[in-house]
Amino acid sequence: MLKSVPGLAIAVVLLSVSMASAQELGLDVQPYSRTVHPYDKAYFLLTLENGRSVDDDFYLFVTGDPAFWVNVDTSYLLMPAKTNRTLNLFFYPNDLPGTYDYVVHLQSRSTPVLKVSQPLQLTVLGEGSKGIELVGHDIQPETGSVDFMITLSSSSEEEVTVDYAIVSDKGMVAATETRTYTVMGRREISHSVQLLDDLVAGKYTAELRVKGTAIELSSPFSIEPVHRIVKTEEEMTTPLFHEVTITVSNEGNVIEEGYAVKSTVPTGFMTFSRQPAECGDDWCEWLVSKLNPEESLQIVYRIEYWPLIMEGVVIAALLVSFFVIGWNKATRPQLIKRLEKGGEGAYTTVLEVKNAGKKLTNVVVRDEVSPLFEVSGKFETIKPAIKQTDDGTELVWSLGAVEPKDHRIIHYSIKPVLSGHLKMPKAYMRYVSAGKKRSKVSSKEVYIAA
Repeated sequence: MLKSVPGLAIAVVLLSVSMASAQELGLDVQPYSRTVHPYDKAYFLLTLENGRSVDDDFYLFVTGDPAFWVNVDTSYLLMPAKTNRTLNLFFYPNDLPGTYDYVVHLQSRSTPVLKVSQPLQLTVLGEGSKGIELVGHDIQPETGSVDFMITLSSSSEEEVTVDYAIVSDKGMVAATETRTYTVMGRREISHSVQLLDDLVAGKYTAELRVKGTAIELSSPFSIEPVHRIVKTEEEMTTPLFHEVTITVSNEGNVIEEGYAVKSTVPTGFMTFSRQPAECGDDWCEWLVSKLNPEESLQIVYRIEYWPLIMEGVVIAALLVSFFVIGWNKATRPQLIKRLEKGGEGAYTTVLEVKNAGKKLTNVVVRDEVSPLFEVSGKFETIKPAIKQTDDGTELVWSLGAVEPKDHRIIHYSIKPVLSGHLKMPKAYMRYVSAGKKRSKVSSKEVYIAA
């Protein structure tokens, strides 16, 4: 810790001396820069000041290359206290075109730490270069633009072309413009370069170059970030679907990454142009990985109506089918066969013909009696045609026409020849419907325990 005290003290002393030198010595160079042709003399005026309360000797010297171009009235001078002095500084450049930086120094001989310095710039034109000299300049970034101002001087009438450019810190040219001016004597030139609205935030450099000369200027500036995301929704409805288009636009000057787009979504059969990252009961959220300035992105989703329509059509078709089937079943002719027990072990077979629909013609009822039964020759209603077969006795009734809502009943008696669980075969009815279609219905089988 103690070892650092002397160093700190020395630094404080040097700082104090430096501040004192800035207050006690003065050095001014006019102009700051000059542009000349090769072998033409370039002169600068030096104003020196001894602000101290004592007389002092001073060294005046210039650093920079090429050093042999430099010529000053004197490099050693005596200045009384509180006095000023002016001197001429000359440069004699040869045929080496370019821009050269020099520094003029004024240093106290008695107190060497008292020293002031001023820079200057010398531009030497090449062969065919214009005799244009830069007298003054200013570059000011504004909101949405960069304002350039240069003052040029020429001893004869010259046409000059000036290139203006805005360059990013990565070397990308964001804007460039070229203008031509006529310079005769001293002329102030002003120009404003407009910045694009979608210029990305960051560090930039405003550059100016006068063609055919060594005049080149630059000034750094920054564009502050602006975050602005605009979301709009448009809806379109048709009989088959309801469509929503979400448009997300980056109207800022910053590349947006990982931006979340959330929207209220109704329930239903949905389709998406971009699959959402997450959905809830009535919302969905999409993630936009990257969106450049002035770039837009669309997300489209649909509520499809056709599945509901198809479901309704299917339900309607089923209902119609059920109705038609039910109606056909309800209006279809019926043949019912049953047995009623009589006396002395006999049974009465009852055949019922019901017509709930339209008129029937050529109605024929056929029933077969198993050999396990014998048919009584007694028929209480319509007498059938009887035919003996190997399978038993076949009875056939020709009813002709049966009107709508008509109900016919046929009776005949049978008697089992064996005891046990016996089966009676189905009875059949053939007919012609109103549409001239031949059809057939049958009854159920009948069982008895004799």
